[in-house]
Amino acid sequence: MHNVIGTSMASESNATEKTSEENGSSQSGKAEITEEQRARMEANRLKALERRAEITEEQRARMEANRLKALERRAALSQASQL
Repeated sequence: MHNVIGTSMASESNATEKTSEENGSSQSGKAEITEEQRARMEANRLKALERRAEITEEQRARMEANRLKALERRAALSQASQL
């Protein structure tokens, strides 16, 4: 019976190693980015920077005020639920 357990554990270990090797090869394939993808990512990044630059100071101030108001509301709700 001991041999059976040892054999099954050894086969599980081999299966795990094979799975790791297979995952390693597939993961390295996923990590590679084509030049087209790289170019698209760069274009998206530049477009996001342009959009950010178009936001006026007034809009930024309003957004910050809304963010602070939301934080205050959340804190108030949290305190109310603790009572």
